[in-house]
Amino acid sequence: MAFHSGDAQALRALLPGEAKVRVDLRDLTDGSRSYGPGQLEVVFQQIFQAQHTGKLRFRPEDVNVAA
Repeated sequence: MAFHSGDAQALRALLPGEAKVRVDLRDLTDGSRSYGPGQLEVVFQQIFQAQHTGKLRFRPEDVNVAA
């Protein structure tokens, strides 16, 4: 849920403080790396902020509603 909602702080809370997670961030690093919870929070914060949410707008005359 935390990942889908883009909540980096909630992701961090899922890991014990001494944990290390091995992650392959292909577009950001050269191969997989090990990160602590705080490091992962910063990385995922940046990833989530880079994502853009699009909006769809439909004109009323372009919408057909079935009876």
